[in-house]
Amino acid sequence: MLNVRSNDIIPSEPNTYIDVQDAAELSGFAVRHLRKLIKSDQIKYFKTEKGLMICWADVQRLAGQQKPFWVTLPENALFTSTPPASLLLYTDSNEVDVHHPLEAFYDKVVHGNCIDWMRRMPSQCIQSVVTSPPYWGVRKYPDSEKIEWADGSSINLGEEPSVDGYVAHTLEVFRHLKRVLRDDGTIWWNLGDTYQTRAYLRESSTERLRAFEGDRNDTWSKYPNKRYSSGHSYLKDKDLTLVPFLVAIGAEHLGFYVRSIIVWNKENTIPEPTIDRPTTAHEYILLLTKSRFYKYYEDQETEASITGEVIKRNNGKRTFEMGTKRKLRTVWQFPTSSRHGDHTAAFPLELPLRCLRLSTKPGDLVFDPFAGSGTTLAAAKILTCRYFGCDIVEEFVSESERRLLAPSKPLNGKQKNTDNRGARDTTRSEVRQETLLDRKPGYKTRKKPTPSEQQ
Repeated sequence: MLNVRSNDIIPSEPNTYIDVQDAAELSGFAVRHLRKLIKSDQIKYFKTEKGLMICWADVQRLAGQQKPFWVTLPENALFTSTPPASLLLYTDSNEVDVHHPLEAFYDKVVHGNCIDWMRRMPSQCIQSVVTSPPYWGVRKYPDSEKIEWADGSSINLGEEPSVDGYVAHTLEVFRHLKRVLRDDGTIWWNLGDTYQTRAYLRESSTERLRAFEGDRNDTWSKYPNKRYSSGHSYLKDKDLTLVPFLVAIGAEHLGFYVRSIIVWNKENTIPEPTIDRPTTAHEYILLLTKSRFYKYYEDQETEASITGEVIKRNNGKRTFEMGTKRKLRTVWQFPTSSRHGDHTAAFPLELPLRCLRLSTKPGDLVFDPFAGSGTTLAAAKILTCRYFGCDIVEEFVSESERRLLAPSKPLNGKQKNTDNRGARDTTRSEVRQETLLDRKPGYKTRKKPTPSEQQ
C-alpha cells in the first residue's frame, strides 16, 4: 500500500494506492476494464517497478457502483481513508503475511479455518481444489472455530443470517484461493441450492434425517439454531435462492473463468417432507479456472456412448467415428455415500477421483479448504498426489486422519483405526471398482410436513 503524491501528473492531495489485482477483485471489475478507465482518465493510477497501482478512493467508488451486486469489498470499507490490510493480497503493506515453504503443506490435514491457512501458503502452489463447503442455512457446527471475516463478522460459513452474507464470504474465500492456485490450476466447487424459508439449522446430518423421518418433536420457538425467511430485500418465503449461480457470477467478477456447471445427479437422495414441489435430487459442481488454458486431461475420464457415434478431432478438424466411449457430459450420476464416518450424506469417493483424474498428475498438490471426512484427500492419496486439507471442526480433522490410513476403504462410525492394515496401493484404473459404494436404503417420510420445515 503506497501513500504517494504522484500520478503522471502530481495530484494536489496525497492518495492511497493499491495493486491493480487487489483493485480489480475488490471492485468487481476486470483488470482490462480498469486499464480502459485509466486511458479515459476516469481513475487515478501510479506505476511502480512491480506494476500498476490504483487509487483507493476510485476503488471505493467503483465498488459502490456495483452494489447491491456481490463484490468482495465489504460495506464497512467503502468510506475508510485507507484499506484494511486484511483485504490486500497483492499490495505491499505493513502486515505482510508470512508464507511458509511449500513442503510444509504436503500430505497434511490440520485444524483451523481455511483463510488463516491460505495466508501462510506461497502463491501459485495449488494445482487443484476439490471441495464441498457448508451450504447456506443447513447446518450448525458445534465445537467449531469461528471465522473472522473482512466485513467484521465472526461466524461460520453457512450460518449467515442472509444468503447475501453467505455469497460475500464465499467470494472472500475465492480471493484467497485465487492467489494460491496455479495459473493452470482448477477449482471444483460442489454446492447445493437452498430455499429462503424458516428452517432449523441441524447440528448433524443424522439429526436432520431423523427430523425428516418424524422422530423429533422440536418446537420452533424453543429450538436454539434456526433461520428466518422474512426481511430479505427481494427473496420471498419459499423462494429458491439460486446460491450456486450467484456464487458463479461473483466468481466471474473476481476474474475466474466459469468453465462448466456440472449437475451431480444423486441416485439415492434423502427424501424431503415437502408436498408442493418435486424432491431435489441434484447438486452442482462449479468448474473454475484462473486462465483460459489449464490442465485438463479429457481422455482420463469418459462415459458410455449411447448412440455409438463420437466426435473426434484430427489436425483441428472434427470427424465422426464409431466407438463405445465418448467425452464426459455435464450430468454426473453418483450415489451419496453413507459410509464416511458421521457425515450421513458425504459425496462419494468417485466424485473427487473423477475431478482429480481430469485435472492433476501424480505429485501435484491438491487442496480441500473444507476437508470434512477427508474424501478429497483420500482421493488425492490414491492417485499419488500431494494433499493438504483443513477444517474448523477438530473432530472432522480426526476423521480425515483415520480415513487417510486406508483411503480406499469406507470410514465407519467413530471406531479408531489402530494401524493401516488393509490399506494398499491402488492405481487410477483399479480404484474405480472399489469406490462405487453401496446405495443407501430408502427412508420413511412424514405424510405432511410442519410449516417450519416445508421448503
